[in-house]
Amino acid sequence: MTPRTSGDDRRLTDLLVERALFGLSEGQRRELASLLDQHPQTDWETFELAAAEFYLASQSGPYEPLPAHLAQRIRESWPLRGQ
Repeated sequence: MTPRTSGDDRRLTDLLVERALFGLSEGQRRELASLLDQHPQTDWETFELAAAEFYLASQSGPYEPLPAHLAQRIRESWPLRGQ
């Protein structure tokens, strides 16, 4: 495992926030993948969940549950599952 530097921490955080809020360019996706490979202990899902929770909290309801077949397709296509 590569030692983590404060520069790594900052860049990793920046990329995770950017991805959760706006999406990343191809170059940014490669950079993020490289940083996550170097630091597998990173809890990247927290950023995705926080962005989703904020979005849902800012919307007016009522909400309908996502159909099970769509939820399964999303889980299967998730780009970083297993990391």
